[in-house]
Amino acid sequence: MLEQIPYLEKEMLVLETVVAPGDVCFDVGAAGGTYMYLLARRAGPSGQVHAFEPRSRSHRAIERARRLLGMHTVSVHRVGLADEEGSMEILIPSWHGVPFTTRAFLASAYGKDAEEVPDGFTDLHSLTIPMTTIDRFVVDKALHRIDFIKADIEGAELALLEGARTSIERWRPTILIEIEERHLARYGRHPVEVVEFLARHGYRMHAFADGELSPVGEVTPGENNYLFLPFS
Repeated sequence: MLEQIPYLEKEMLVLETVVAPGDVCFDVGAAGGTYMYLLARRAGPSGQVHAFEPRSRSHRAIERARRLLGMHTVSVHRVGLADEEGSMEILIPSWHGVPFTTRAFLASAYGKDAEEVPDGFTDLHSLTIPMTTIDRFVVDKALHRIDFIKADIEGAELALLEGARTSIERWRPTILIEIEERHLARYGRHPVEVVEFLARHGYRMHAFADGELSPVGEVTPGENNYLFLPFS
């Protein structure tokens, strides 16, 4: 059982409830691959997991883990997901030469201040990555459904959703998404926009507190991960 693993985020515990054997799952911003592994275990041999990690070092690490663990139902894609196709520059902050790839973000988020180093870091390094949309990806891969999407992409979550309109309307996947004001602000976006986008598409927001999942009406400080369930 997942609750027996001590280091897991509390949001991971709900996977046993919202992900079923045979599900098609997207892990957007796969980073270290923890969600990728848990989703693959939950979806089982009849399911699929598509993990998206455009940063080369992280991509190599989780692809190596996928092979070593024999996760044959997992595909790792070195591509970013947003609201348009093409390529974009991402910026990776570092501290005295040590890169923090989990804090990478699109250069467009900084606009004219793209050279400004974020607080707590000493340098920025750039990397150009290929980009696509979820709607384009499902066509290219001939997918017939999406059941679950997890997204943690440092403030670009609304762009991801805007590039998945058709898929969201057609398949009504459960969505676990990070909503953090400081990251969204880089793109001139606000948490309310994410909530309203999904509400317009028939989703209700839930948060995790005291071991329980409960409906909530707004994003609150200190709570960054929210589960959206379709209700219509």
